[in-house]
Amino acid sequence: MSTFMGKRGIGIIIAVLAFAAACLIPSAETLSREGLLSLGVLVAGVAMWVCDSFPVGVTGIIILAVGAILGAAPASTVFSGFGASTTIFVMTVFALTTAFNKSQLSNRLVGVVVHWSKGNTRKLVLGVMCVTALVSMVMSDSAVIALFFGLSISLLKALDLYKKKSNFAKCLFIGVPFAGVTGGLATPAGNATNIAAVGMLEAATGQQISFLGWMIIGVPIAAAMILVLWLSVTFVFKPESLGQDKIERLYESVKSYGPFLVEEKKTLCIILGVPILWILGTWFPLFNMTVISVLAMGLMLAPGFNLLTFDEYQKGTPWNVVIMVGAMISMGTLLGSTGGSQFIGDIVLSMGFADMSIVLALFVLGLVLYFLHTVMPIGPGFVPVFFLPLVTICTAAGLNPISAAVMMSAIIGGNYLFPINPTIAITYNEDTYEIKDMFKAGIVPVFVLCLVMALWIPFITDALTNVGMLYAV
Repeated sequence: MSTFMGKRGIGIIIAVLAFAAACLIPSAETLSREGLLSLGVLVAGVAMWVCDSFPVGVTGIIILAVGAILGAAPASTVFSGFGASTTIFVMTVFALTTAFNKSQLSNRLVGVVVHWSKGNTRKLVLGVMCVTALVSMVMSDSAVIALFFGLSISLLKALDLYKKKSNFAKCLFIGVPFAGVTGGLATPAGNATNIAAVGMLEAATGQQISFLGWMIIGVPIAAAMILVLWLSVTFVFKPESLGQDKIERLYESVKSYGPFLVEEKKTLCIILGVPILWILGTWFPLFNMTVISVLAMGLMLAPGFNLLTFDEYQKGTPWNVVIMVGAMISMGTLLGSTGGSQFIGDIVLSMGFADMSIVLALFVLGLVLYFLHTVMPIGPGFVPVFFLPLVTICTAAGLNPISAAVMMSAIIGGNYLFPINPTIAITYNEDTYEIKDMFKAGIVPVFVLCLVMALWIPFITDALTNVGMLYAV
């Protein structure tokens, strides 16, 4: 009993109470019985996600199953997200990540950065952050951060600075996760939240944002934030200079790997070619993002190409994340079809956001959601709660609903304050930096991010809508 009454058990108890309340509270004109039950599903899910009652994906399918049993919607609607093309897309994108991690391409990139920096530690931090962000544009944030964190450790060990109170080490250990989550904002394939937002938007509006459209919105935000984050990190923790002997050791640690191997050339061609085809999907239906990603995965597994084995693909794919994305899309569809999201959106609108200028409303709302997510870093529960209400606010203000998708992804991804989010926590090591160190480096960029989003997103989505480049054909 005492074990059950721990944190995990408390989440289950709250979930049961949420479902009971949804069944007992009488419906009203503003919220139907099905809407009440869908909100019960949402509250139950958030409670169990916060308390880690089950793995995130398992929680998603459990609460959806209970919702179907209670009559929130038919099972075909409740589990519709698992048949969405977006869920197939996230499954296949991880094949790119696995193939890249298997190659030596990341080591070659870091070698280029080391030689470019010429021993200047500020330039080296910038270079590592840039390549981390670049790779993260089309690969899983967590995998990319883990990869470049490992390479950063190798650099620090070569300089005898690993696990020491070195400002250079702090800059790398804080800068790498900052860059990873920021680069993930730049494209729909950048992280699971982006993919889930695309799927929920498609379920709500029937339209899919084009890969190029998202890039035109997201790349400038990501590029601006990488510069701001680098300036902040290296200003707060001025990295120490390296002596000539350490510079020579640094060069030695990334000595040439020789000519490109055939497998590396194949991997590079796919990693460069697939995004180009995704961009062409803006004008040609043949190059649909999901179709191209499935074919790319098939090519990597094909006889004669042999970049991956199926076992490597299975091991390199975080299936819990795949299930989570399907559950998030399903929950968004459920809330939208039963009126639950409209009910939440009306509550948010009643708080006065509709009376503000759109820039001020997005800035204030962005800050509120950012700090909420900082202390409650549960993307699976956070996105369904706030995404569709954000769509309502943007629509009421005359903005394209895609504004909400990009904004939500930036808020979920841009964890700059505390290493309590699992993705950011990958590099946390109290021997190198403390929690307060990340807060010092991240607090100013948080306000810059929200301001940049508030100024840029309304302008660019309106411009892209006018020229017909926002949606895939």
